Amino acid sequence: MAGAGRSTLGLAPTVWGLVDDRAGHSTQTKGLLARLGLPSEIKPLSYNGFAALPNLFNRSGTAHLTASSRALLKAPYPRMVIACGRRMAPILRAIKRRSPNTITVYLMWPDSLYGIDLAVVPAHDNPPQAANVLVTHAPLTAITPEGLAAAERTMISRFAHLPRPWIGVSIGGSVRGMVFSKDDWRRMITHARALAPQGSLLITTSRRTPMEIEQMLEEELSGACYFHRYSAGGYNPYMSFLACSDAMCVSGDSMSMCAEATVTGKPVFIFTPEHAHSKKHMAQHEHLFEKNLARPLDEKARISWRPDQHVSDIYRVVRAVRRRFPQVFEGLIAPVVEPA
Repeated sequence: MAGAGRSTLGLAPTVWGLVDDRAGHSTQTKGLLARLGLPSEIKPLSYNGFAALPNLFNRSGTAHLTASSRALLKAPYPRMVIACGRRMAPILRAIKRRSPNTITVYLMWPDSLYGIDLAVVPAHDNPPQAANVLVTHAPLTAITPEGLAAAERTMISRFAHLPRPWIGVSIGGSVRGMVFSKDDWRRMITHARALAPQGSLLITTSRRTPMEIEQMLEEELSGACYFHRYSAGGYNPYMSFLACSDAMCVSGDSMSMCAEATVTGKPVFIFTPEHAHSKKHMAQHEHLFEKNLARPLDEKARISWRPDQHVSDIYRVVRAVRRRFPQVFEGLIAPVVEPA
């Protein structure tokens, strides 16, 4: 993907993707940009102290951006702007005010549909029915078949000697409303191991995993296993595990990891502490369970379970954008959209 001031496909940018320091939000924006296949430009934005204020105080504007970031948002404006995250909604509205013909696409619920041409909202946000709202099973991801294939080639030789089935385990960390104790992490590993006692665990931690938990897991792991500590740096095998595993176990603190696992079409099991009380996280899990796209990771989990489908929200969104906003694609080569 192109950086600021550069465009994909060597053409003037047709689409801007606004991103910030929130990886879960930026991944959604970049994922949609990649699948649209249009000349695009990434605008990396940073905030000042005003960003801490609720959007109620800044419904439409860019005062919460640093001066250097505001400088990136000057005319000429593109045909479409895509963004994700609470702090991005006022920016989209400001661009819409300056350039009424620019299509604004917001990923997640934007607090209000004012100034938003299309809101792509996960079901767990319980969005209202509206002509400019498209409901998805989960947040969008940047996972593509090509990316998974490349990740498989990169890493598979390192654990090809381990007995199958391979159970991928993605470990996050505590968030507001979902705090993991050491015993919670031990239970997650126990349940993952029980899925395939004769198989192997492919485990990776994440930027949110405390180093003491990484250390504990590394010391206590037994049986066939490949363990990657995120804090150690180097190549992160997370994508390789998604590509190669026969089933995925994901800690429920990360909506993005849950969404990325369901894109693979493999059995996905979500581990959530019994004492968790994050309504938004629990709503996402319940939706995926209800649609038979994932299962809880507990003593009842069985590797023989199969999801009804894989989550292909991204292709539905691309088709919807092409259908609703043909002017964005006018005069350009139409992108290839894979069937859902």
